[in-house]
Amino acid sequence: MAGIDAGVELERELDLLSGVSPLAARAPRGTGLYRFLASGLASEDSETTPRAPFTWLTEELIIRLGVWWSPSGYARLPTMTPWCIRDRSARYDRGPESWGAPRQDGYFRDDNSIIKKLPLPLNITTTPGHRYAGRALSKGRGFTACHIWRLLGDGYIAGADPWLYSFMPNLVWIPKPIAPLTDQSGSLHIQRILKRTSLALYRDVIPTTATSPYIEYAWSRLNEPELGRTLPLDRLSHFDVDDAFVNRRLKYLDKFAGAAEFVLDRGDAPSYTVSSRYTAGLPLLERHALEAFGRAMTDYAVAVKTPATSGASFRVDVARGSMADKPPALRDVP
Repeated sequence: MAGIDAGVELERELDLLSGVSPLAARAPRGTGLYRFLASGLASEDSETTPRAPFTWLTEELIIRLGVWWSPSGYARLPTMTPWCIRDRSARYDRGPESWGAPRQDGYFRDDNSIIKKLPLPLNITTTPGHRYAGRALSKGRGFTACHIWRLLGDGYIAGADPWLYSFMPNLVWIPKPIAPLTDQSGSLHIQRILKRTSLALYRDVIPTTATSPYIEYAWSRLNEPELGRTLPLDRLSHFDVDDAFVNRRLKYLDKFAGAAEFVLDRGDAPSYTVSSRYTAGLPLLERHALEAFGRAMTDYAVAVKTPATSGASFRVDVARGSMADKPPALRDVP
C-alpha cells in the first residue's frame, strides 16, 4: 500500500470540505495556506466560538490529517530517543556544521532529523473508513514533526531536555502548510488546544513498563494550558507502536550506553555509532559526563524492559528542586 503524501491528502480534504465550507473552497492549496489560516484565526475568538469559520476549518484539518502516537505505545515507551536533544546551532546556518556531534554531557545534537524519521516504519490506526487506515507515512512527503511544547514555564526550551525532545505527548505529525500554526508566531489557540488534547489523550494512561518516574518528570516540566476545549479524541489517528519499534529503540539505547562504556574503559573512540562526529567526539568529553550519560541510557533501557509493578508511583517535585528522589537516570538532568 502506498505511503501517505501529506500534500495530496491536504488538497483532497480541502476539496471535500469545500462542500460545507466556503472558506475551504477559497483556501490556498499550498504554502499560502498557513498565512491564510493564521490571519483568519487572529480575527476570531477561537476559544469561545468553535464554529467560527477559520477556527472550525483549521481544527478540522488537524483532526483529519494529524497523526499522534498511540496511548498504548506511550504506556510502553514514553520517551523514544533519550540519547538525543534538539540543537539548532548544529547546522551550517547557525555556525560550523556539527550535526551528530555530542553535546558536552554526551547527548547527540540533532535538528529534528532523528525525530521526523521515527514513525516511518509504522502503520496508522484511525477511524473506520479513514484514508490513513493501515498505511504509513511516505518519507519526505509533506509532514512536519511538531513539538507541542517548545518553551517551558521556567524559560527553558523543551527540545534541549533529552526526556522531553522525543516524549510522545510532545509530538504530533501535521502537514507542512499548516504546521507553523503550532509555533509561537502561529496561533495561540492552536497551541493551547494541542496541549489540552495531549493532556486528555495521555495524562491518565497507566504505564505498562517501569517508566513512571520518567513520565512524571516529563509532565512536571510541561506547563499546563488554560482550561478549554480539546480536539475530539475519538477522531484522532495514531502511529501503531509494535514490538519491533520498541526493540529498535532499545538497541539504540544499548549502543549509546556501550559507546560511553568503551571510551571509559579504553580512552579511545568506539567503532561507528550513529554518526562519525559523535564517535570522534566522545573521547573528548569529561569522564563524569560519560559516566552519567551511559548510566542514564542503561537505567532507562532497564525501565522499558521491566513490567510496571502494582502500586508503583513517583512524582518529581521540580519546584522543591530536590534531585535525591529522582531515579538515577534523571539525577543528572540539568
